Amino acid sequence: MSIETMQPLYVAEESIAESIDNLLRYTKPVPPPRPLDKVIELVDTDFYDHFSIPKRGKKGKCRHIIALKGSVQGTSMKKAHKAISSFLYRTLPVHSSVFSYKKGLSISDCAEHHTGKRTIVGIDFKDYFYSIRFDVLYAFLHEVLPNHKATDAVRKSLKTDLTMDEFIALICRILTTFSPIDNTTLVLPIGTTPSPIIANSILYHLDEELDDYTKSQGITYTRYCDNIFLSSHNRIENYVIEDVVSKINGFTRYGKFLEVNYDKTRVLPYYRRQRILGVVVNKHTNIPVERQKWMRSAIAHLMKDLRSSNTLTPKLDHRYRKIMGELSFLSMVNKEKADKYNLQKLALQVARLAISNERKKVEGQR
Repeated sequence: MSIETMQPLYVAEESIAESIDNLLRYTKPVPPPRPLDKVIELVDTDFYDHFSIPKRGKKGKCRHIIALKGSVQGTSMKKAHKAISSFLYRTLPVHSSVFSYKKGLSISDCAEHHTGKRTIVGIDFKDYFYSIRFDVLYAFLHEVLPNHKATDAVRKSLKTDLTMDEFIALICRILTTFSPIDNTTLVLPIGTTPSPIIANSILYHLDEELDDYTKSQGITYTRYCDNIFLSSHNRIENYVIEDVVSKINGFTRYGKFLEVNYDKTRVLPYYRRQRILGVVVNKHTNIPVERQKWMRSAIAHLMKDLRSSNTLTPKLDHRYRKIMGELSFLSMVNKEKADKYNLQKLALQVARLAISNERKKVEGQR
C-alpha cells in the first residue's frame, strides 16, 4: 500500500469552524431538527461566477470555469474553502502514482516515468470534476473523515449543532455548486481550492488497484488528475487496455460516476511522436518542435516591438507574460534547452524594464 498525504500550513480546527460559522451568516438557517436532506439548504447558491476560457491548441473549444465572486458572500465562502482545503490536505490519502496538484511535482515528473518506452497508452475521464456529484462526495468523505479525531473537533467547535452525518453533508454542500452541464445537479467545481485534493484522493482505491495490476503486467502506471498513462518497454496487449478500462468503468465504491472518454483514448507507439500532457517523451522530455519554432519567432517579434514602443500596453504585456510562461515551461521540461534562451530572456526583461522606467519618469515629470 502506497499512501501520501499532502501537508500544507496547519490550520487549527477552531479556525476552520470559525470560517464555516461566518459563511453560515449569509444563509437562510434551517430550524432544528435538521434532517440530512435539509442540510444542503444551509448554504446559498449565489456565490459563484461562471465563465469560459479557450483550451490551448484546441480551436473553438472552451473550458468552463466556476469561480467564487468577489462579493462579501464570495469572500466568506473563499475563506471557508481555504480552511477546509487545508484540513482535507492533512487528512485525505493520495496514492504515490498520482502527480497532479502536488507540491514539488510537475507535469514533467509525470512524463519522465514514460520516457523512452516502446508503447504508451493514454486514457482520459469524461467531465471528471463535474462527475463528482454531491452524493459521490458525501459517500467518499463519510468513509474517510469520521476516522479522524480532528473531524469531530471541528464539528464540536461549530456554533451550529450538527450530527456527524449532517456535518459531512454541510461540508459537501459548501464544496459543490450547480453543474454548468444541467444546472440542477450539485457537483465539484473546477477552480476552487479544495477541488484538487478531492480529485487526487477520491480515486485512491482505484489507483491502488490499477497500480498493482499494471505492475503485475510489467507496465508503468501514473495518473495526472483525469489523465491515466500506461507505458512499457514492450507491446501493451489489447486485453490489458480493456481490463484497465473495465476497472475504471466498474469503480463504484462511492456510486457510479467515472466514465472513460473513448474519443481521447489513444495508443502511442515508439515510431510515432509520443506526447503526454504537452510533453514529448520519445527519447527524453521535450516540448514539440512546432512549439519551439513558435517560441523563437514570438521572442524575436516581441523584442522588436518592446524596443520600438514607449508604452507597455496591456496587449504587449500579455505577450511578454505568455513568453515568460513558455520559457518557464521549457525550463521545467528540458532545462538544458531552456538555458540556451537565457540571453533572450534577459534581453526581454531589460527591454520591458526600460519601458516601465520611462513611464515612471514621464509620470514623475507631470
